[in-house]
Amino acid sequence: MQNLLHNKNLFRLMMITISLFLSIASSHAQTQDKAQNSANILTQDELAQCLQRSSELAQRSVQLKKQATELQALVDKIEQMELKREDIPVDFHSQQSVNDYNQLNSDIEEFEQQYQNKAQTFNQQVKQYKKDAEQLKNECDNKKYYQ
Repeated sequence: MQNLLHNKNLFRLMMITISLFLSIASSHAQTQDKAQNSANILTQDELAQCLQRSSELAQRSVQLKKQATELQALVDKIEQMELKREDIPVDFHSQQSVNDYNQLNSDIEEFEQQYQNKAQTFNQQVKQYKKDAEQLKNECDNKKYYQ
């Protein structure tokens, strides 16, 4: 009889343990589902931040296009000056002619240095823009918003 009671208690304990395990597993699965679903749903503040960041990126894109145009203008100016340099006849017996040629070379070097400095800054800004755009895409794209 005592053995039978022990078996009943053991059976009850096993049933309670199984029930508790199933309850915990179900709760854990629901928590994971909520976390996954909430990862794809933007709060009102998150949506506002995404829209603000998107607007800032659009403004930066306009600035980058403007800078690219300015860089191209520098390249065009340098190319014009180089063509002029090729076409200038230099009279090596005239100090003025030599000075003009040297000045043109100095001007070309100055514009090339300006281009290098601006291009380096521009390239860094483009890299940062691409990084920020990718981050915005990862954090905001393909997400839902419910009010």
